[in-house]
Amino acid sequence: MSDLGPPTGPEDSDEVLAAEYALGVLDPPERDVAERRVLTDPTFAERVDDWRARLAALLDGLAPVAAPEGVWPRIVEGLGALGNVVELRLRRSLVIWRSVSAAAASAAAVLAIVAFMPRAEKPAPVMTSEIAAANKGPVVYVAMMDPARHRVILQPVSMTSTPGRSPELWLIGADGKPVAIGVAEFGKPVELKFNKTPTGAELLAVSIEPVGGSPTGQPTGPVVATGKLQLL
Repeated sequence: MSDLGPPTGPEDSDEVLAAEYALGVLDPPERDVAERRVLTDPTFAERVDDWRARLAALLDGLAPVAAPEGVWPRIVEGLGALGNVVELRLRRSLVIWRSVSAAAASAAAVLAIVAFMPRAEKPAPVMTSEIAAANKGPVVYVAMMDPARHRVILQPVSMTSTPGRSPELWLIGADGKPVAIGVAEFGKPVELKFNKTPTGAELLAVSIEPVGGSPTGQPTGPVVATGKLQLL
């Protein structure tokens, strides 16, 4: 396993900029720069389109959350002459941020993961999973799995630390048997490598184990979160 560092080159910076533009989280000067690049740089525009397609899959299942009545008029009135322009930009960004809590955290986590994954000329299929607590609880990790390279990048979202214990990631195939992927961290992203992908792998799970991981090769502590794998 390895910790993830910041983007290191121009391509990584462009990847992050494209993702943040697609998410609608750039400051006005950065957004203006990105908009100009979309119009003049076909490669950058392609990256933005790619990010919009990826993020749409995360947001499709979220119900819209309407602003309370009267919010928009008060915002526009307070901004004076610039109100109409700002209102249009806010509405465009809020189309993406349909859920302020779960969507924001999950999308940001996916951004953090994919920004560090190397770009390939012909990328292999990649799978993602929102690993959530039981009973429709919050997303605690977002995972990006590359089956061809036998690795998973795991990004914490809202995982609560348990002193003296370690979270361990498991991959569950069609036979229902957990296969250990590796020991994760409560508060920082990690890259985990595994030997092979089980046949029909469709689920990731996180259990709380002794420090260093399960001593038996199977979950010994409580399984606190699970998530289905889906193609990105």
